[in-house]
Amino acid sequence: MISRHVDQSHSTRVPPEIGDAAKTLLKDQGWTVFAFLNACLHALVDKPDKVLALVGKYKTEKPKGRPRRADPPVVEE
Repeated sequence: MISRHVDQSHSTRVPPEIGDAAKTLLKDQGWTVFAFLNACLHALVDKPDKVLALVGKYKTEKPKGRPRRADPPVVEE
């Protein structure tokens, strides 16, 4: 079924320790993760050079797709 939402959905996965710490910090400041990410994207569009300079050191690339299956152990007879 085709989504009828106007806004496109995006998803991301972060390490649990980062996600949990961020949720706690944001909650303490009265923010939700959604509201914070939405504000960050608006700031990026408004002032891309400043935002990218600020967050650039945290850039990471994760491999795409499923993790490779480990090779079975070699059993010598």
